[in-house]
This record gives sequence, C-alpha cells and structure tokens, in this order.
Amino acid sequence: MDIAIDEEDNMIGSCYDSSSKLYIEKMSDKNHKTIWKKEYDSKGAAKLYTIMRLPNPVWI
Repeated sequence: MDIAIDEEDNMIGSCYDSSSKLYIEKMSDKNHKTIWKKEYDSKGAAKLYTIMRLPNPVWI
C-alpha cells in the first residue's frame, strides 16, 4: 500500500483487496471515513467510481 497526504490532510492510498483488485481510496484524516474510492481493472483503466461513507473502513 502506498499512502499520500493531500493539502487538507486527507489520506490517499493505493491498495489491493482480497481478490487482488487495485483501488485508490481517499479517507478523511479527522474521522477516518471514506470520501471516495476508485477501482481499477487489470489494464489500469478506471472501472468504478463511487462516493462512499463507511463507518469503519478497513485497510488491507
């Protein structure tokens, strides 16, 4: 997993889920909730764009 911090101190991480799919997720630094999440297919093209609000996101 790679993590970066944006200008508003939110965390942006590139991660793999349990099925080895790549996704990039932006999380609030204050309450650790997901702001948005993008999933990518094996060719690197954006597959899905969702805006999510999860109570307790889990980093893999």
